[in-house]
Amino acid sequence: MSALNRPFSRHALVFSLALSAGTLCAACQSNEPQVVLTQEQWSQVREHILEEAPEPEHAIGATYNDAIELIGLDIDGELKAGQEVTFTWYWRALKDVKRDWQIFVHFDSQVHPLRQNLDHYPVDELYRTSLWKEGQIIRDSQTFVLREDFPTGDALPYIGLFRGDERAHVEGENITEDRRAIGPTLKITGNPQREAGLPRHEVRRISEAQAQSITIDGKLDEAVWTDLQSVSLKGFNPRAPYESNVKLAFDATHLYVAAYLEDEHVWGSLTEHDDPLWTQEVFEFFIAPGGPNAPYVELQVSPQNTIFDARFPHRPGSKAKSRDEDITAAKPFAMEGLETAVHLEGSLNDEESKDRFWSVEMQIPLAQLPGVDGAPEPGSSWRANLYRFDRPTEGQTFAYGWSTRPRRDFHDINQFGTLTFGGQAGAVPVRNNAALPEVEAPAEAARERLRRRIQKERESAPE
Repeated sequence: MSALNRPFSRHALVFSLALSAGTLCAACQSNEPQVVLTQEQWSQVREHILEEAPEPEHAIGATYNDAIELIGLDIDGELKAGQEVTFTWYWRALKDVKRDWQIFVHFDSQVHPLRQNLDHYPVDELYRTSLWKEGQIIRDSQTFVLREDFPTGDALPYIGLFRGDERAHVEGENITEDRRAIGPTLKITGNPQREAGLPRHEVRRISEAQAQSITIDGKLDEAVWTDLQSVSLKGFNPRAPYESNVKLAFDATHLYVAAYLEDEHVWGSLTEHDDPLWTQEVFEFFIAPGGPNAPYVELQVSPQNTIFDARFPHRPGSKAKSRDEDITAAKPFAMEGLETAVHLEGSLNDEESKDRFWSVEMQIPLAQLPGVDGAPEPGSSWRANLYRFDRPTEGQTFAYGWSTRPRRDFHDINQFGTLTFGGQAGAVPVRNNAALPEVEAPAEAARERLRRRIQKERESAPE
């Protein structure tokens, strides 16, 4: 972390040029700034040096370099996006500090990869830590406007001390590995206008007979799929060339997924379970039944039908561990009863031939999803997102998403769409090869009809 190159506040420090020999000598023995305050500034500082330790609303109890204790935090004002709020930090000097530390405060949303940086020198830059004396208790208030785009949900302040690239060592009950104390969990009220515009889709319930008609083979040629509305995955880049559509259904025990993914060159080389499929071509389904602040599942399927499945207690990197550590910890989860299949209209890994599409079929056990006990009730809703990566050439990537709002982090559940669960779907014919041979169409014709139907729905769907 580098120090902020910002202008001094209206209470700018007066730095002594130290022209006398004695003062100059003292300055030569220290890299700390030689600070002289005016009488008016000292008067302001004294108001922030307390005689007794306070009992703040949020106790923290972190110690930095065995010299400075962060007692806790008080908050004055409503924690609402776009509104002014005051954080008051209480510090105790455990010894004469002597070193000039800057305070960093990373105020991070826990539902969206957003940070408000509140770095500062204490007491409005008037009373730097190099002046703190053993036993002093310092009240350090900072007033700021909470970012307009701060989302609704939990947020955490992470607090530390730094000088240039150096961070002070910190000890306490709730700290991170990168020398930050974790403050209290705070509830933020976001800006409703900023949070509007996320997609919604109704998932229809199918009958037992309709569910039994689905063969998980990736071909999507069952009649049940033709009566369901699809969701369209849009390119994050407007130049993304291919149609990508997904249909969803559920019954008493399973969630069903059918994905149609146009692609003129389908390829993949990863074949081991939980390989990093996101580095190649892949279809992804994130399911968060409990919303942004609850555990969720990520499922990925490659053109070779290689599976990545992971269960996350929270967004990777949003707590004490790093993003990579959280992803590694989530990978041991293996979804029991998950069935997937892929069909390819073309030739896998053949650069000489031109492919048409690949399609994915999934049967997901509801009991394997966090917080789910049985079929969703009509009208209930989950947060979810669907992604697809197409990598036509080396170094070129086209990402697609149902919600394209999570641009910095695909795990940003607060920017996912919403799946609302409906009641029983209307009368949908069930294909039965033995009983209805006269209506059985070749697989190619069935897929072409499905493709045309999806395209028609896409063109007629409201924006």
